[in-house]
Amino acid sequence: MTRPQVFDDFWLPFFSRRQRRAILKAAEEAKVDPNYQPNLAIITRTKNDQAGLEAIIKHVEEERKNYKGRIDLIVVDTESTDRTIDLAKAAGATIVSIKQSEFNYPKSINLGFEAVKPDIEAAFITVGHALPAAKNALQAGSRHLKDPKVMAVYADQVPNKNASSIEKSMYYLIAQIYRRLKRGAHVTPRMHAGLTQGTGTLVRMEAWRQHKFDEAYGHGGEDLAWGRWALKAGHKLIYDPVVAVHHTHGLGFINLFREARYWLYISFHKGEFKQKKVAKYRPDLFK
Repeated sequence: MTRPQVFDDFWLPFFSRRQRRAILKAAEEAKVDPNYQPNLAIITRTKNDQAGLEAIIKHVEEERKNYKGRIDLIVVDTESTDRTIDLAKAAGATIVSIKQSEFNYPKSINLGFEAVKPDIEAAFITVGHALPAAKNALQAGSRHLKDPKVMAVYADQVPNKNASSIEKSMYYLIAQIYRRLKRGAHVTPRMHAGLTQGTGTLVRMEAWRQHKFDEAYGHGGEDLAWGRWALKAGHKLIYDPVVAVHHTHGLGFINLFREARYWLYISFHKGEFKQKKVAKYRPDLFK
């Protein structure tokens, strides 16, 4: 695992460690076919994510060592003022820039997909302050693409090292999340919260070309809408703990409540991205 110690720092370690065991089991059971290792890309959206991007670059470099296919890195950056761009250039990443005034969630994802090279089979969507929990996340997740009916592979998120106590409680104590993790890799039967989320989903390029992320959901919720489309179209979606990512914002109770209320609303309503609304619970984004 990339950050096993994160699962030990919780007031009820039984619950956090059982999540760790579920992810480790999925990583260990993932048998990668040596004859099927398609070219992949990882699309990382950044804004002043120097430390996080450095960790992602190291992760990609490690996965490349044991993978026959190519793993490209694409960085979609929103006016970073730290060394994020310098790191991306040094890593040989394809860099796509977007102005803060023009930013919205699906647009940033679609711009990343548009930069993917033609010989790439699938792209993994994430953000610069998140990190895959399993060291073999990309190559293990890609094994599902051998089935042409599989259009995406995703998992629930798990706490990052910046997680607050309330964020840890939310992730570790929600029974539905643990049940999905414990079940291991399986076909998604129906809609649920976190379906094909924009932080931690491997999407087949063919599926994205059929149906791009809907930019009418500029304020967010485009990932759930894309998952609804895929299920309705009869495509196969795979839930696999091996592609889980560490992703939290270090929010306290009030801001976490605001975030949950915001995401509950936008998941089912189209609308424009409004910086002021996001800044109410994520003021750090716009300093």
